[in-house]
Amino acid sequence: MGLTRIGLAIVAIAAAVALVFVIFRGIDERSAPPIVIEDAAAMRPIVVDVRGAVATPGVYALPAGARVQDAVNASGGLSEIADLSTVNLARRLRDGESLRIAALVADGGLPSREASDEGAAREQGGAEKININTASAEELDALPGIGPVTAARIVDFREQHGPYRSIDDLIHVQGISMRTVDGFRDLVTTGQ
Repeated sequence: MGLTRIGLAIVAIAAAVALVFVIFRGIDERSAPPIVIEDAAAMRPIVVDVRGAVATPGVYALPAGARVQDAVNASGGLSEIADLSTVNLARRLRDGESLRIAALVADGGLPSREASDEGAAREQGGAEKININTASAEELDALPGIGPVTAARIVDFREQHGPYRSIDDLIHVQGISMRTVDGFRDLVTTGQ
């Protein structure tokens, strides 16, 4: 009979330990909820201006984290003359960005009619300024005194240091002098 009592006592102690373990485990999980950090700015929708060879150019509100492909879809898709070799459809968009889809160059080396009309408007002084905070290297290369290497440096500097606050900030880009900046001051903007 003494052996039976010892056996029952061991079983009771083991059951009590298991019960205490289960209780503490349940309390511990409820007292430490997961920590979730959300960036409210990252959840706000972005607004982009889509222009060029798309079905319906205009300003569109897109969800946070939207890509160029989303902006193209919102504008009704590409037109038949769109040149996708100049645009990265997978690139993330920023709020306030202007996205320009270039038109294909027609046979014979002349731009298509739409591109020619846009170029004529530029020459007549009704030109839109190039936004140095959103322009591609190809667009920047068209500026006087800027070649492909310097255009790439402008884009690289913008990606490393954030958007330009003023046109004078271009002086920090290797290969650009104040004289160069003054030469195209009326052709560019920071979009602000």
